[in-house]
Amino acid sequence: MSVTGTVNQGLAETRSRNDVLWPVVITTVATAIGLAGKHWFRAVDYVGRDNDDVMRLVQIRDLMAGQGWFDLTQYRLGLEDGTLMHWSRLIDVPIANLIGFFSLFLEPQRAEAAALFAWPLLLLLPLFAGVAIAAKHLGGRHAMLIALPLTALFALTQARFQPGAIDHHNVQMVLMMLVAAGLTDPRFSRFWYGLAGVAAGLAVAVGAETVPVVGVCCAAIAVAWAVIGREARDGACAFGLAFAATLTACFYLLVSPAAYGLVVCDGFSVGFYVLGTLGGGVLFLAAALTSGRSMPVRLAVLAGGGVLVGAVTVLVAPHCLQSPLADLDPLLKTMWLDHVAEAQSILSLARTKPEAVPGHFAAPLIALAVCLWQGWRSERRAQYGMLAAMHAAAKPGLAPTLQFVVLAVVSAQIVWSMVGLAAFKGTGPAAAAVVNDTPAPKEACSTAAGLAGLAAQPPGVVSAVTNMGSDILRYTPHRALAAPYHRNQGGMLTRLHIAMADTAEAEAFLRGAGVTLVAFCPSDPEAMGLARIYPDSLTAALMAGETPSYLQPVADSGPVALYRVQPELGNNWSLK
Repeated sequence: MSVTGTVNQGLAETRSRNDVLWPVVITTVATAIGLAGKHWFRAVDYVGRDNDDVMRLVQIRDLMAGQGWFDLTQYRLGLEDGTLMHWSRLIDVPIANLIGFFSLFLEPQRAEAAALFAWPLLLLLPLFAGVAIAAKHLGGRHAMLIALPLTALFALTQARFQPGAIDHHNVQMVLMMLVAAGLTDPRFSRFWYGLAGVAAGLAVAVGAETVPVVGVCCAAIAVAWAVIGREARDGACAFGLAFAATLTACFYLLVSPAAYGLVVCDGFSVGFYVLGTLGGGVLFLAAALTSGRSMPVRLAVLAGGGVLVGAVTVLVAPHCLQSPLADLDPLLKTMWLDHVAEAQSILSLARTKPEAVPGHFAAPLIALAVCLWQGWRSERRAQYGMLAAMHAAAKPGLAPTLQFVVLAVVSAQIVWSMVGLAAFKGTGPAAAAVVNDTPAPKEACSTAAGLAGLAAQPPGVVSAVTNMGSDILRYTPHRALAAPYHRNQGGMLTRLHIAMADTAEAEAFLRGAGVTLVAFCPSDPEAMGLARIYPDSLTAALMAGETPSYLQPVADSGPVALYRVQPELGNNWSLK
């Protein structure tokens, strides 16, 4: 190549990078300013409203206080031995370091607030970069310029990237967007497919929720390679090798040597490590050795690799082929899981909360339909085939302005949330949600002020409604029996039995669990529901103002009615 040709190629690459860089930077800054302003004017707390945000902060505090790197037990949750959590240290570390950095010039609580403010905003840059790259791979610069503002609308109207959101779901979204960015590269380049492999491995290590999606991506890459052959060789090899290497690094970084042989299905363990590295290794070897062979040979090799991975799955982790929550106690399924919207299928959600169905499912289904349509009519069938949940840029046919408006309307999740509210609740609630999309204030019983009376009591064991558990751990030194985490089945079941039993049986459950304090929140929906369903229960008695003799009311406890469990007296009678 001549000097002139080299210079022209370099200029073209620079222009291409700038075409992505500046729109991404501008969108990131504008969205961050919007989120910051929204938080400044509307937020009442520096921690996200989700229970998981609060529990993540508790886990980070424990790590910074000296809890072991491999020790994920929450000793102040559940029964006496605590609850072994399954959350990855990959999320704890950057947030803990941000807190440490801000602690250099801020007092502890302000340092926490600054770190929790910054963390979700820092994730915007890789999110928008992934979106821009994927859109440009599929539809060029015009598609990118449509995709970026749509993603900004999503970030501005959803909770996952609001300041204070430190649960791992926003990181998982970013990682899956980077997977999509890599897999949409039409050249099957080593760089982009290697990046996708790294992101997919990190997603599995961060949380098991992404395992089905990553599994589908791996299978799609393998099928695309088997059909295309030599052209897809570099990409398939890079993805398989990067995926296996990332899982290996994360396994030895995150898993205790004592747990190397322990297979769990709700977190990263040897099961996902073995299956992931085997699958990545099989893909790498198949692509490296047989890309030049005929399609029937490649398909046969792929089928053989699939059988091998399937057989190892049955041998190593057969129980992981079912839902991680399949073994949940039936009582917890009825009283807790069936009320968690994100755990519901479209049919069950349609029965219990039909107005939420459009907001949860409309945009993903439209995205899937667009991907199938574009895959059928586009030359890039492999890329669209590997894209499971991304809004594809429409091909020319509509005027650009109209095209943007139509895409914005059908792609924005908030639009479908408003449609659902209007259809089932009326236009009033829908209009109110548009004007004020922030959630209702947190239940007074779960705030710092509401729990101040409980925090003033000597450390003990607290029986309280499930949704108060994380906040009790955050604001007080006590151990909480219940918080909404499936690994805490013992604590949640004990708490439910206490709440549902009559006063005599409840005393036995309280003493058996070593409970020292009962924190009762009469305005909590769980408490009101239990009192209605079980009119002879301890919950109903406390709701009616009746106090069993084994409970001593604690004065001046605020919105939370506190009761100290008295030493055993041998009787149980009630007073008005």
